[in-house]
Amino acid sequence: MTVATTAGSITVAGNVSAPGAGTVTLAAGGAGNVLAGAGRISTGNGSVSLSGVGIGVGAASPVLTDLGTGSIKLTTTGNGALVMPRSATTAGGFNTTQFDPTRALAVQARRR
Repeated sequence: MTVATTAGSITVAGNVSAPGAGTVTLAAGGAGNVLAGAGRISTGNGSVSLSGVGIGVGAASPVLTDLGTGSIKLTTTGNGALVMPRSATTAGGFNTTQFDPTRALAVQARRR
């Protein structure tokens, strides 16, 4: 399942899921962000990809996810524009094999 905008934000207001090996892609274009709402993003053993200027910025809580054994990739273009998503089902957060931190580390490095 893919949701993309050309110039606007995406708010996860309801549950978004791709069962089994499905993928969920949320891509906010232009100056858009992927924002937390009342919903969660889930997949069984597929992948989740979130991209925008910011992810979870300005939210009282992070974007919630339920990845099963799947993976997540975050891509931001803003300086300091990442509020880490939180696993909604695993108290310890993400398994290191589930998270692609490449861009997240670049954003953190620019903030210092």
